[in-house]
Amino acid sequence: MRWDQRNGFWHAPAAGTGFSGNGTIVFVQENVRQALSELRRQFGALYGDRLTRLILYGSQARGDARAWSDIDVLAVLDGPVDDYTETIRTEVIIGDICLEFDVVIICIFMSEARYLAGEGPLLRNVNAEGVPV
Repeated sequence: MRWDQRNGFWHAPAAGTGFSGNGTIVFVQENVRQALSELRRQFGALYGDRLTRLILYGSQARGDARAWSDIDVLAVLDGPVDDYTETIRTEVIIGDICLEFDVVIICIFMSEARYLAGEGPLLRNVNAEGVPV
């Protein structure tokens, strides 16, 4: 395991537990881990079984995030999804988590059917580097 001084997190070879992406376990900053845990809890309460996946992607998942990097999350929901409607529905939840943990969360919403189709550059990136939350 090594500390990445420039980016502010730990790296370890793939094995054990943690956020795992591309063969490396990425130990994100504690406030990021707590924010993701709270996001998962609150989205679970809001959506119940409709929430099929919550996936961390981007620099936090790749392990090259900086202290000021945002947190990119894909929320996959069962049934039809309007990204705008879901963004409005969750803006207070996400805003409160951002303020509590001093982070910036960018959340995109998508239907399970669209996610499973796996088409487009966003889903290529999510599938290549994404880490379940």
